Amino acid sequence: MALRLGRLFGNSPALWLNLQHAVDLHDTAAATQDDVQHITP
Repeated sequence: MALRLGRLFGNSPALWLNLQHAVDLHDTAAATQDDVQHITP
């Protein structure tokens, strides 16, 4: 899909993969926020 979107919009597939990575990380951080806050560095 990233290859197709890159071709359609004239940018790189890496852009679309990085955007998806950012969304996945944001969603995971939001879903596990309470669990992660309990970790003591």
